[in-house]
Amino acid sequence: MIIKSMSRKEPTYGKLIAYLSRDASDKRYELRHNVLSATPAALTAEFEGNGLLLPKRKNGVAMYHEIISITRPKGLPPEDQKAILREIALDYIRERAPHCLAFGCLHDDHADHLHYHFIVSANRIGDSRRHRLTKQQFRAIQVGLEARVRARYPELEQTIAIGKRAGKKRLSQAGIELQRRTGATPKRNTVKARLSDIFATSQSKADLHKRLAEARLELYSRGKILGVRDLDSGRKHRIATLGLDAELKALGARLSLQSQPQQKSQDTAMNFSKQPSRDCRPSSMWCRSPPTPAASSTRRRSKPETPSAAQSANATSRPNDRRSRKPSPTIRA
Repeated sequence: MIIKSMSRKEPTYGKLIAYLSRDASDKRYELRHNVLSATPAALTAEFEGNGLLLPKRKNGVAMYHEIISITRPKGLPPEDQKAILREIALDYIRERAPHCLAFGCLHDDHADHLHYHFIVSANRIGDSRRHRLTKQQFRAIQVGLEARVRARYPELEQTIAIGKRAGKKRLSQAGIELQRRTGATPKRNTVKARLSDIFATSQSKADLHKRLAEARLELYSRGKILGVRDLDSGRKHRIATLGLDAELKALGARLSLQSQPQQKSQDTAMNFSKQPSRDCRPSSMWCRSPPTPAASSTRRRSKPETPSAAQSANATSRPNDRRSRKPSPTIRA
């Protein structure tokens, strides 16, 4: 699976739309996202009208030309391949540019793969600001989409092409020796497979908590280290050791875009734990401890102590200060 995004500085909307429409295999698989026009001329006018809102800037991005490609599986009919690729492309464009104009066409001019071409506006509908993704955000979308495709559509027979560069598979020395002696798979690999599927298919925080509970897994945080606890065996595994860093980042970016699509989140830390774990620290970005009431509000005001009878007697019997004493009269002979 391949996902490409190419920016264009010149607002040549008409040329790109004409190329997409000219080589399209079937109009039934055309995708329209936040656009209402049906003809290439009307689409061009709609993109140009929205592009006029962009402020003029040197080397400013006017639009994006994006491609999504999958290899053709052997045991799946061509029409089913096209229908599934349409769902994948729609899922991608909703996550990548939820409020931008987008138009896509399916091309099947290659024998070994199918692909979609998209034109995406640089700004949202009616907004003068450009909708820009950082490299990390776009990378997270790529890895997350590939993981979801492999989990939802195993009949497509897609191999890992994007996520394989995200992290290295790590295996402890004990696991290596176990595989060498018996050929058995360590239990950690089973936990990794279950957790990878959960990260790829979760659509919300509530859905994530539900899937983790069904799989008898629990996320925990210790300082900057995030891990997962197997509730059946009680063993803990670090996310980095499992090699699921990219999948976790993809999940975080996906949930962040779904929760606040209109503006950047001021607090990018997500609370994945329903309740704070004993291993969690308040400074961790993955779990937060409940706020404790201020000490001043919990303390009761102490009543002023009343002086005892002995203290009162001492106070009355204490002589006055020298400055307050009156001089004694002198007796003259």
